[in-house]
Amino acid sequence: VWAQFQSSTSYLNRFFASELDQLLQAYNTYKHPMAPSRTDNPEMAKKHLKVRTEAKRLKTEMGKVREDQLCLIEEQSKLMTRFGEIERQCNELKQEAQMIAKQSALTRLKLELMLGILKAREGGDLVQTANLTRFLR
Repeated sequence: VWAQFQSSTSYLNRFFASELDQLLQAYNTYKHPMAPSRTDNPEMAKKHLKVRTEAKRLKTEMGKVREDQLCLIEEQSKLMTRFGEIERQCNELKQEAQMIAKQSALTRLKLELMLGILKAREGGDLVQTANLTRFLR
């Protein structure tokens, strides 16, 4: 009985193993009728390759454009900083020019007063000389 049982179990194991192999093979080769694979069609595969190639080319081109944009932004920032520095220097020069003009006007006024004092002394007008001297101080 035991030998008969063992032979029947080995038969069943072989039977189920072969059935299982057939089912796995059928499952692996099964293709759904509503969704054909696009890679089976050579034209579609070629078209997809072209699209992917074009997409890669565009991505690299966009990367280069982005790098150029970043470079331009950096240069613009540098130029704005430089422009600000030039504007500051221009304001300083304007202030210096105004100060020089004021000093020049004061110096001219003092020279005219000194000339007036000398002329008043030559003329012997001591009152005028005293007034101009006081105004000079």
